[in-house]
Amino acid sequence: MFKELFDKKIILSLLCALACLGIIIGCGQNSSSPDSDSSTTTTTIAVVPITTSRIVPSNLTYLGAFKLPYVNEDDGEGTPVSWQYGGTGATFYPSGDPSGPADGFPGSIYAIGHDQTMYVSEISIPVPVISTSLADLNTAGTLRDFANIRTGVTSIEALWNAASLRYSDLAYLPTQAGQSSEKIYACWGAHAHSDDKNCPTHMWCDLDLTHGIGAWRIGPNEMDLLSSSDLLCEIPVSWANSQSSTSGKYLATGRYKEGGHAGQGPSVYAIAPWNDVPVSDDTIMTSVHLLGYSGTLGEGYDYGGGHTMTDYNDADEWNGMSWLRVGTKEALIFVGTKGHGTAWYGFSDGSVYNPDGSITYTNGKTSPVPVDGNSEPYYPDPPNNERSFWSTSFEAEMIFYDPADLAAVARGTKYPYEPQPYATLSLDQYLYNIDKINDPDHFPVTRNRHRMGACCYDSTNHLLYVFEYRGEPDNAGFTDSNPIVHVFRVN
Repeated sequence: MFKELFDKKIILSLLCALACLGIIIGCGQNSSSPDSDSSTTTTTIAVVPITTSRIVPSNLTYLGAFKLPYVNEDDGEGTPVSWQYGGTGATFYPSGDPSGPADGFPGSIYAIGHDQTMYVSEISIPVPVISTSLADLNTAGTLRDFANIRTGVTSIEALWNAASLRYSDLAYLPTQAGQSSEKIYACWGAHAHSDDKNCPTHMWCDLDLTHGIGAWRIGPNEMDLLSSSDLLCEIPVSWANSQSSTSGKYLATGRYKEGGHAGQGPSVYAIAPWNDVPVSDDTIMTSVHLLGYSGTLGEGYDYGGGHTMTDYNDADEWNGMSWLRVGTKEALIFVGTKGHGTAWYGFSDGSVYNPDGSITYTNGKTSPVPVDGNSEPYYPDPPNNERSFWSTSFEAEMIFYDPADLAAVARGTKYPYEPQPYATLSLDQYLYNIDKINDPDHFPVTRNRHRMGACCYDSTNHLLYVFEYRGEPDNAGFTDSNPIVHVFRVN
C-alpha cells in the first residue's frame, strides 16, 4: 500500500515537472487512425507538447477601416459595374501601387465588385482610420478599372450564364513552374452545381486582368464543386513543402454551402493547377483534402457520417479565408456570419419551409402541399419573405484553425473532419451597418445575415484586410451600397 502511494507521488511529481516544461500528459482512448486496418481500442498515454505557434485573437490589433471608390458603370446591358454589393472576393498584391506614399500600407488589393456582374478592379490601400463616423474614413483609389476576367474562358462563361446566385474569390501567387508571369487565380461557384451548372470552376488571368486561362475543377460531381468554389488563399511555401502530399501545392481552395450540403463546416483543398498538364478545359486538378466535414446530401464527403464543425449551424456563412503567419505563429482563418441558437429552413420570422413544399407559419397553421400546376404557397410579408436558412441570431465572426492539424491530415494521421476551430473573434463590434436594408421597426437586428465579405493578407507587413459586406448605406437610408474594408495588424 505504501509503495503504491509512493509510486503515485512519483508519477504526480513527474507530471508536474513535465507540465512546467510545457508538456501535457493525458490518458485517453486511442481509436483507429485514418491509415489503420484495425479498430481495436487500447488505452494509451499521449505526450503532447503545448503549442506556442498558434495565432490567437489577442494577436490581432484593430487599426481602423477605409472606404472603396464610388464607381457607377454598367456592363453595356444595364447591369451595374460598381462596388455596390461587392467585396465578396479579394487578394493582396505585394508589388501594387509602387508610386504610392510610404505610409505603412504598401501594395494593392484586387477585389470583386457588384455581385450581379462580379468584375474585378485593383485599388490602392489608404491609411485606415478608427472612427464611428464613415465620413472620417479615407477612400481607396482606383489603380485598375473594372474588367470581366471571365471573358474567353468558355466553361466559366457557361457557368455564369446558367447560374442566378454566384460566388467567387481571388488569390494572387507569384510566378510558378512553367509560367512566365505572376497570376491572379479565381474560382467561380453557383448556388447549386446540378445539370447545366456542373461546370469547371477555377481559372487564372494576368495582372492586367486579361488572358484568362481555364477552367478546372476539384472533382466530377456537384458536391465536389460545392465544397471548393468560393474560397481561395495562398499556402505558405514552407508549410506546403513540409508534407510530401502537399509539396508544391501553394494554393488553397474551398467553400462552405449553407445547410451543410457538401460539409457541415468549411472545406479546404491544396492545389497546384500549374502542375496539372495540360491546363485545359475541364481538367480535374490533383488536390489534397485538408479540411471537410460530413455532408448532408448524397455524393458529399463522408455523407451521413455525423462529423460537424464545433458549434455548427445550418445557417452559417463563411465568406473569406486567409492563411496568417507572423514569426513562428500561424493560423488558417475564416471570416463570415455565424448562426447561433436554433436553425431552420424557411423565413426570418420563424416560418418553416417543409420538404414537401408546404409552409408552417408562426401561427401554427400549415399551407396545403403544392401540386403540379399550383404556385408556391403564400410567403410571409416583407421583410420576412426571403427563403433561406435562418437562425435565432447571427454574429460576424473570425474562426481560427491550427495549420499543424491540417498538416496531420496531409500526412494521413488525421481525417479531414478532425481539425476544429480553437478560437473565435467576434467582429460585430467593428461593423458599421449591421442593420442592412431591413426595416428596423419590423426586423430584429440580430437576424441580419450576410455581414461579411472576403479577406486577404499582406504576409510581409502582417496586415489582414477584412471586407464588411454592404457596410456603407447610401443616402436613401437603409439601402445598401459599398463594402467597408477593416484592417488588423497581426502581432
